[in-house]
Amino acid sequence: MYIGEDVNRGFLLIVAAVAAMVAVGGVLASGVLHQGTDYEGRTVTLIDHLDRGEYDEVFEMFDDTMKEDPSAKNLQATWEEHILSNYGQFGTIEEIDYTDQTPYRIAQAYCHFMYGGLCITVVYNIGGTVAGLFFGPWNTDDDMNLPEGLKESDVLINKGTEWELAGKLTGLTGGITGTAAVLVHGSGPSDMDETIYTNKPFRDLAWGLAESGIDVLRYDKRTYAHGAAMASMDKLTVEEETIQDAIAAGVMLREMGYENVYLIGHSMGGMLAPRILEECPGTFDGFVSMAGSPRTLTEIIIDQNRAAIEELEGEQREYYEGLIEAEIGKLDLMDRWTEQELLSNTVFSLPAYYVKEMNSHDAAEAARGLDVPMLFVQGSADFQVSVEKDYEAWRDAMKGESSAGFILYPGLNHLFMVSQGDDAGTLREYAQKGTVSNTVIEDIAEFILG
Repeated sequence: MYIGEDVNRGFLLIVAAVAAMVAVGGVLASGVLHQGTDYEGRTVTLIDHLDRGEYDEVFEMFDDTMKEDPSAKNLQATWEEHILSNYGQFGTIEEIDYTDQTPYRIAQAYCHFMYGGLCITVVYNIGGTVAGLFFGPWNTDDDMNLPEGLKESDVLINKGTEWELAGKLTGLTGGITGTAAVLVHGSGPSDMDETIYTNKPFRDLAWGLAESGIDVLRYDKRTYAHGAAMASMDKLTVEEETIQDAIAAGVMLREMGYENVYLIGHSMGGMLAPRILEECPGTFDGFVSMAGSPRTLTEIIIDQNRAAIEELEGEQREYYEGLIEAEIGKLDLMDRWTEQELLSNTVFSLPAYYVKEMNSHDAAEAARGLDVPMLFVQGSADFQVSVEKDYEAWRDAMKGESSAGFILYPGLNHLFMVSQGDDAGTLREYAQKGTVSNTVIEDIAEFILG
């Protein structure tokens, strides 16, 4: 296993975007035969130890395999640098749900933190030792209701398969319009609303575009709905994480009778948009890349890690600069590693196999090979994806391509919400309640509807 952080919350000092979820050790399968063990008590105790900073006590709850996992030994850094720094102080446990996947019992504790909800997943062996520990977002409800004149239908992507995903199709009450869009997430586990703290950018997009006459399909990401199973995959790539489900969603809309289907990808979804269309000719009529990039994943990770230590000084800065340079050094080795070495090593906390597969695809080249309308949008106040290095890179790459359009929005952040307040330009900015700019939604609607 490996430790990582959702790209939508930024990169923190040598921690990259996770393809599966913030994870500590463990191998997952399925579970029964757990009578006689107080799993609720154990789960509450584990979380209480974390809250008190009693990491040795948590470590003692792990099974022997977990104790040997490098990420388990970094539990304190995971909790303090990646959980508390993003979500704030732990508050209360709302509820704990249980599922059995032989021979494991999986407890999912839905917890309130200062800046939002978090699901802490604990995987138990028979007898109660901990075989896996995962941290992922929890979609806490808010008080916003579906706007009048719209309807939402529950749908399933990959229905009847092991990767079934819950989704919603949003549209006008009068019936399907003939034009639809699929929303594709950034990296890391994410629900169908792409919930970040109390913000729900995908819900904003779905409702706003639907009011303009575009039906919108959004769904839980595979690493959100099946995080434990995904984390146990040896050869996980963006194909399994994102691409297959985006294509399945597009195909489903075609089968439902939609004549025009567009893909709207945010962050890594915007990076992957050209590749997705390249892999399924005729499924999508065009795409929108929102805060995407034609650069490689590792180029972006390096920049974001360097930016994260800019304000550090002295020995502390030197220490983290050394860590960054050590990870950069792995990139040269990665090209010479065997498949087994790629599977057993990490680069910026991501599996090397995952990184090399993604870096082997050129987003700009794929975009230039498409004969469809493309729109690239970016917020000027986005501190995660650079205007100069990413947005302008798209402009340079697509120069002379009449099918490509570009819009830069002053003052909008990575979520296409207004960047404001004392926390502007930092991860805490996303804890402020906001909505996706109406101007962005109107521009995307105009692009799709022509």
